[in-house]
Amino acid sequence: MVFTIALETRTIGIVGWLGKMGYWLVRYFSKAHISLLVFDIRTSQSYRHRDITICKSLHECVSQSDVVIICVPLGETQVMIEKCAPLMRNGASLIEISSIKYNTFRTLKKVKRHINLLSIHPMFGPGAISPNKQKILMIPVKSKKRELNTLTKLFADVKIIEVRDWKIHDKYMSILLSLAYYINIIFAQCLVDQDIPILKLLSGTSFAIQSLLSESMLSDEPSLITSLLTENPFTVDLLTKYNYRASLFADYIRIRDKRKINLLIKHTKNKLSKNIDFNSSYSKLYNILEALPNRRPIVQNGS
Repeated sequence: MVFTIALETRTIGIVGWLGKMGYWLVRYFSKAHISLLVFDIRTSQSYRHRDITICKSLHECVSQSDVVIICVPLGETQVMIEKCAPLMRNGASLIEISSIKYNTFRTLKKVKRHINLLSIHPMFGPGAISPNKQKILMIPVKSKKRELNTLTKLFADVKIIEVRDWKIHDKYMSILLSLAYYINIIFAQCLVDQDIPILKLLSGTSFAIQSLLSESMLSDEPSLITSLLTENPFTVDLLTKYNYRASLFADYIRIRDKRKINLLIKHTKNKLSKNIDFNSSYSKLYNILEALPNRRPIVQNGS
């Protein structure tokens, strides 16, 4: 999907793949009573909102807009940048929101048109409810001041955080996204042949939170998860490091080397304690669990 926004006429055009994040953006801008132009190339779905107009072409949306926000699958972002840029008028803004910047950022830098280029990353999913509790990362492309000004006008109630360049961004994302998904997918694989209702009935805090996190991550499209794991140039090295440490830890457990296990745990805790209050983290864990509805199933006696 591509959002096109005419700041003066307060019009937003939406073009491309109307996915989950696209719907979030529709809801967000609709609350501001902004007129929306929609062009979804995959579906003829109607949009029940008085401020939405269905466009017949990409050109119809992009050419008459002051801001274009590209919201498509990661692998399609480069192509959409190349399609939109030539259609835009001078002085307009082109924004891409991909989770990995390795390819998309380089494509933005190749754009020769006199348009404002923005590379951002919303650090929340389509289930986010309160915008003022969310954050958006911004990687400067050409003019940090101009790009930040455009972004704050569009998302006045969202926290904007600058990341110096795409390499730093992608390195962070290899930890925040790739590693997190990798761990939780492996965790879920270990449960596929287990009795999940019984496990949830018997579980304490740790398993309840971990299983909920794993389940929520698996609700994302497989293609999105695949892109997060394969498109980031820093992911393979990080996962190699993770697998090595996991294998070493497993060896200590297999041979029951309690001394090495104990030392490994102590060393890890000591290193992290410089930036983490473990007692506070423990309390927050219970606060999260108590805020959740009772998800545990009722199991009959003898089952």
